[in-house]
Amino acid sequence: MRICYLYGGVHATDGGIGFLRILCSQLRSWGHTCFTILGEAHEVLMGEAVDQEIHLNGDWSLGFGAAQRQTQNQLRSALHELKPDVVHIIHPSAYYGANGNIHALPVIWREYPVVATFWGFNMGHGATWLTRALVLWLLWGSQALASHDFKLMADMRRLCLGMRQMHFLPVGSNILPSAAVLQASRPELRQRYNLDLDKQYIGYFGGFDQSMGVVDLCQAVRRLREDGHHRLRLLLIGWQRHRQNPRFLAMQQSIEREHIEDIVIMTPYAPDEEAAGLLRAADLVALPYRHNSLGRSSLMAALRAGAPVVLASSLDDLGCLNEAVVRVPPQNPTTLAQQIDSVLKDPQRAEVLGQSGRQVWEKNFSWPVIAKNHLEVYQTILKQ
Repeated sequence: MRICYLYGGVHATDGGIGFLRILCSQLRSWGHTCFTILGEAHEVLMGEAVDQEIHLNGDWSLGFGAAQRQTQNQLRSALHELKPDVVHIIHPSAYYGANGNIHALPVIWREYPVVATFWGFNMGHGATWLTRALVLWLLWGSQALASHDFKLMADMRRLCLGMRQMHFLPVGSNILPSAAVLQASRPELRQRYNLDLDKQYIGYFGGFDQSMGVVDLCQAVRRLREDGHHRLRLLLIGWQRHRQNPRFLAMQQSIEREHIEDIVIMTPYAPDEEAAGLLRAADLVALPYRHNSLGRSSLMAALRAGAPVVLASSLDDLGCLNEAVVRVPPQNPTTLAQQIDSVLKDPQRAEVLGQSGRQVWEKNFSWPVIAKNHLEVYQTILKQ
């Protein structure tokens, strides 16, 4: 099968690029041909994961200007050159934000079967009427619709008046550690990464924008400290590299406001082995997302590492994760602190949670499973 992924990513560190890189590697190992059409990047982003990588250099917004017409022609020429069996559109188109609209054109041209995966609607205050119209085009014109988030899928169903079938295509983890790290014990890993054996570590891995709920985590840690957890440490994995980011500075102020800066540990950039090792070295991993709880690769990384997870989610039903994580409501530092406290006081429960999470990951979120799910969607629309 010849599969073309259309996604406006331009940075190698973009999580969407990492997702496509591993997905395409898995599909190619099974004999399929994969292409990517990406944004204006000045380096190869997919490496050997694809058979061909094409960059559209220019304006990704729809319009009749010379630059806009040129990029649209580049897209059409690229598709004619590749001759895919299926075009898989990823929305929103990453770097291009609300202005990245030409990725919806294959739906309008109707020359190839189209799968549209929604990682969000991208229809906030900055969205134009054209962006909103193109979301509806993708929803109604694509041969198949998919998402990694149950709430988003429910919203999609409402916009489609319940007349379209939705496919669950989960995100995976870009963290691919060796078996040696996954088999190492917590004391071994703490010695390796210079962590104290007698401390209790709450791990956090991921970004620090408002949707991640790290402010809620800081408040919960302050409450735990006030309640007598004097051995507590908050382990922020990979955060040292963000120190010049304006949003990081705002996050630093939150840490100082809660007076927990003396128990916060920020590690440097963590490659796969180290990130997985630090997740396993923690007593638990707290992921206080305010929305899109199942659509985070950091959750997948924690599950794969076998770390006990306390997860904030507005969903009443987490599907296969119901018994594998401790669920708390979003934006509720009090409940978050209480559930962290209950896991810290019960090491046996924490061990069971970690093992359950790893088993759920193997069965539902490993890359062979994710790739197989994608192929089933492609095969369905090709049969139609």
